[in-house]
Amino acid sequence: MPASDKNWYSLKKLHLVFAVSAAALFIATLWMIKKDHKDNSYEWPAYQTTFDEIQIERNKRALQSMTTDEFKKQKKTLEEARDLAQKKIDKNADQVNSLKDQIKNLAHQFDLAKRADKNRKAFWTKAKADRDLAVRDGKTGDQLKPYLDTVNKEYSEVKKLSVDLEEKTKSLNDAKAKMAEITKEKGLASAKLEVLLADLKRVKASQEKLDPEGIFSSWKRSAMKMPIINGFNSPNKIEQVWLPELKIQLGPVRVARFDRCITCHQAEDKVLAGNQPAYPHGDTGTNNVKDWVTQNKYPHPFATHPNTDLYLTSTSPHPMATFGCTICHDGQGSGTNFSNASHTPNSPHQNDKWGKSLNYASNHYWEYPMQPKRFIESSCLKCHHNVTELGVNPKFGATAPKLVRGFELVKKYGCFGCHEIKGFEGNKQFGPDLRLEPST
Repeated sequence: MPASDKNWYSLKKLHLVFAVSAAALFIATLWMIKKDHKDNSYEWPAYQTTFDEIQIERNKRALQSMTTDEFKKQKKTLEEARDLAQKKIDKNADQVNSLKDQIKNLAHQFDLAKRADKNRKAFWTKAKADRDLAVRDGKTGDQLKPYLDTVNKEYSEVKKLSVDLEEKTKSLNDAKAKMAEITKEKGLASAKLEVLLADLKRVKASQEKLDPEGIFSSWKRSAMKMPIINGFNSPNKIEQVWLPELKIQLGPVRVARFDRCITCHQAEDKVLAGNQPAYPHGDTGTNNVKDWVTQNKYPHPFATHPNTDLYLTSTSPHPMATFGCTICHDGQGSGTNFSNASHTPNSPHQNDKWGKSLNYASNHYWEYPMQPKRFIESSCLKCHHNVTELGVNPKFGATAPKLVRGFELVKKYGCFGCHEIKGFEGNKQFGPDLRLEPST
């Protein structure tokens, strides 16, 4: 090909094609990010945002109840009592400063005496060990006497140092008691004020975290939820419970189980004193967060798990950190949207309702769909093979009454005589003899 100073392709057209391709790729990337954050596979942040709104509304009402005139009056009274006590202390400033210096000096002397006592006891222990070894070796009389003298000498030193330590301890405690008497009124007033303000501080801290008042803090929280940026410590996060001991069969292998249910079910383990649910389940008939808070009834997934004295809480027999969720409920623990989690409707009506409101479709790729509500007690058999303890419990009552009733029916009518049922295997039939005249 002959040399030429002309380009084979038009640079102008190449630049145009490159610019259009780059713009198209950029637009496609933005569309992909938007699609990823808006379609059903990314629905969990919406649930977390709604739960944040619930907490914000509850905090607002808690703050209103804590800042009543009566509360302000109590706060002012305690602050005045504390300030008055401080003035009394200031009047005796010379005595207080003198006591502080005395306590500091006595504390130093106490430390020295304690250290000396400890060291001398070590020598005494060593002397006793040497004496015991001498006795073991059969030494008696003049041979044993040096060891006994050393033990007695060290013991007398220990006794002196112990007496000195007791005196130093008493002097230090007396000085501290005098200081405590002088600052007693202020200490009591400050303690009562701290108790009064503790809940207020806790609620304010929670509110500031969820709904910051500062413009910059508020903007920062919103920005951290944006695509790409949300990969760096976003308020919305996938949460999971890692359960390496509760393995699950996936194809030919058994792998550790991990449950991400708490990503959406944020309140499932939230309880008040006495294991009472912090977010009781109920239907208000509306989708308004304020109505939920007003009536203290919350729909799923914003409600606390039922029977919290039996499930999920750290003091229950089935703490969430140990058992997770899918060991009882089944379903896909790694799923983070409604369908992928393999929820199972309890009735055809509920199936239609979920399809319309939640775009639900059965996840046929997962082998362990979630148990419908009417069969949830069946999972108890995974661990409670004897069944009987599920019918009567001195603390929790009947924890799985439907399962126990079914178990009793199976035994009563001998279903295992014809049907293979795990736990009733055997070579001979157990079913009742249905012949009119059995052979004898």
